[in-house]
Amino acid sequence: MAAFLREFGPLSNNLLRYAVAGLAEGLSYLHNQEHPIIHRDIKGGNILVDLDFTVKLSDFGCSKRGDITKSFTTIGSIPWMAPEVIQQEEGYGRKADVWSLGCAMIEMATAETPWGKAAFENVMYALKHIAMSDELPSIPDTLDPCGLDFVHWCLQRDREARPAASDLLSHSFLDSNLLK
Repeated sequence: MAAFLREFGPLSNNLLRYAVAGLAEGLSYLHNQEHPIIHRDIKGGNILVDLDFTVKLSDFGCSKRGDITKSFTTIGSIPWMAPEVIQQEEGYGRKADVWSLGCAMIEMATAETPWGKAAFENVMYALKHIAMSDELPSIPDTLDPCGLDFVHWCLQRDREARPAASDLLSHSFLDSNLLK
């Protein structure tokens, strides 16, 4: 996906809806296995796209599988990391992937990393900003109202307010009648 975005620019709302639907389905599948899997590095560089624009999550090198999915390891790519991944206070679980999905959606809608092209030239500043501020990545106003609502739903700083991946599938942004 990252190469696609560099070559062709941001996705239109229809392509974005289709790509996000595929990612949400894949994430729901991973999170609802008998031994759930947390991907822990969802970003454009880890999303495969085929000629029919079917998307698949790839690169499971940072993933964790097990009955206890809570983790205390800071792993992944910083601009896509959920605040709780950096904070390390109570650990994090599957909902960190939902935050990363929201960040990947911003990436696909802007063809830039979440938080902006050169927002974090200093790694320590990036970690502090994501973990300790109340800010969210800039959400593009090119998204339709359903898309705005969906990305805001994913990017809840309070992880308890963030939906599970399976809940994402019921959002009107992913309405199967609109995915044609």
